[in-house]
Amino acid sequence: MKPRSKNKSSNSQRNFKRSNDKVKVNRPHGRAVPGFHSVKEVFAVRSHKVVALWVKDSYENKELDELVEKANYSQVQVTKVSSQVLNQVCDSHQGVVVFVDESPELSWGDLKAEGKQVYLCLDEIQDPHNLGAILRTSWLLGVSGIFVPAQKSNLLSPSACKVACGGAEHVPVDAHNSLPNLLKELKKMNFWVWGLDMGGQHDLWSESLQVPDKLVWVIGNEGKGLRKPIKNVCDEIVHIKQASAGASFNASVAAAMALGETSRRHSVSVSVGE
Repeated sequence: MKPRSKNKSSNSQRNFKRSNDKVKVNRPHGRAVPGFHSVKEVFAVRSHKVVALWVKDSYENKELDELVEKANYSQVQVTKVSSQVLNQVCDSHQGVVVFVDESPELSWGDLKAEGKQVYLCLDEIQDPHNLGAILRTSWLLGVSGIFVPAQKSNLLSPSACKVACGGAEHVPVDAHNSLPNLLKELKKMNFWVWGLDMGGQHDLWSESLQVPDKLVWVIGNEGKGLRKPIKNVCDEIVHIKQASAGASFNASVAAAMALGETSRRHSVSVSVGE
């Protein structure tokens, strides 16, 4: 199949479909991903699974022009819609939403392999923005997957995908009915399970804390922290030293610090062994 011409004027005439505010716009099927950086990553990773692209009518933006060109190249229908229509998908959309019929999937075969692997388990995280920020950090620090409770599987919302800035296209989010049972299974695969909690015995920054090759970090609820059944499964409970005991780190910030320190320790251990 030959790509469409990259001539902007002919593309804009040939590929654009305009919506009418007075007529209901049918939402395409697939996962809705808003925001320039997130949409750009969708086209970079899985352009063959893009269903449709919505852009704000009367836009004047070179970045959106680039996305429209990518859609034209992939022969994806581009529809101009009003801000009101885009707002129904996500309040902060930057004038663009893509609909994609695929998400990254977890490889259970990889879980059984040896070597350095890091996963996250989110124990009842409530805020989709926190999940988005955690996805972005996880992507950049090489996390292989994120586990969430089945009842929170809707956390991977358009808002979360937008905040992730492309991370949602690389890090699978896997839902499970029982996180304690899941963590027990992971321990049978030689994973260590570490929970982050203010009352933890071990300090994240302590050099005496030996970071294992296969590690699952468990991040608790923004307000309540780790639930007792989750704590009981953890091999270690780790805290992050802070100046005031009367407050706590945001869940995504705590996850970023734990993942950053884990990445540093793993890199140091590789360097020492070489």
